[in-house]
Amino acid sequence: MRHDEWISPIEPCDYDEPHEVGLETETEILFSPYDVPDALRLIHQDGRFSVELRYLSDEEPWTLLDHDDPDMDVRLGIHSNRIIALDMKNHFPRWEKVRQVIGSIGPPDRSKAMGRWRSRHQNREMPQVNHYVARAVLERFWPELEQQQRELLQART
Repeated sequence: MRHDEWISPIEPCDYDEPHEVGLETETEILFSPYDVPDALRLIHQDGRFSVELRYLSDEEPWTLLDHDDPDMDVRLGIHSNRIIALDMKNHFPRWEKVRQVIGSIGPPDRSKAMGRWRSRHQNREMPQVNHYVARAVLERFWPELEQQQRELLQART
């Protein structure tokens, strides 16, 4: 496998946990296929690694997230607030580091994401739980990305 090829398929239903207990009734919540990355890939260019996430909808402009980690940039979609890519400056990090950075921008677990959804739903705002989905996809495929990174570095030495 080339290291710039997309890893797929990723099925949106793999990340659904549709039965949540609501305030008074059981609520069924499914993630939109537009919020679940359908593929991801590792890019190595100019001595830097990037993990890009691809979604069903067209590409959108992005902005860099302002956060405290100097070794990683996070690209977020301007309109969707979806994680578009992670750009590593100095080295390919372990999953725990990536999880920490993503946790700083989104809910750290499903229950908090749903709590956030409920409070926003009451105010008729759109839910912002797509960071949870992106984190789950990245966590599932991170070992494969790490292996690709090791192979790439070994091939260059």
